[in-house]
Amino acid sequence: MAYDNKKIFNNRNNKFEPTFPNDYLKGGYFEDENKKILKCEYIVEYPKHIVENLKDRDKNKSSQLRKYYDYVVRIKDTLKYDTKTFDEVYTEINRLDYYVSYAESRGKVTKYFVDFIKQNLKNISTKEDFFAFSTHFEAIIAYLPKER
Repeated sequence: MAYDNKKIFNNRNNKFEPTFPNDYLKGGYFEDENKKILKCEYIVEYPKHIVENLKDRDKNKSSQLRKYYDYVVRIKDTLKYDTKTFDEVYTEINRLDYYVSYAESRGKVTKYFVDFIKQNLKNISTKEDFFAFSTHFEAIIAYLPKER
């Protein structure tokens, strides 16, 4: 699957901003109703497309993005190894929303990264969804170019 790196014009700041593929997150993360088979595009195609649009010399540094990924991993570990339920950590998952919004206001990440997080948070309603998001985010981190 090849994706255009389409960009839309943003009148607010008079520049073009990258967009996500049209079918991104449509139909959820899974191939099956039992939420056992993750769609391959969430670990190969989409991450490559997203990383291409995260390139910014002053923002979206891999160390900054890893900070949010590490937060996701901590929650994932809590769900896997502790006795906490998905409902008990759901608020913690949604804290990512304001964490990345704050980082954007400080110029640490781009709006595109904030949109990535917010769009994915809207698609998380079960533990399986969260684990799928975690795997998707992991693939993005893996495709990030090495910082110099």
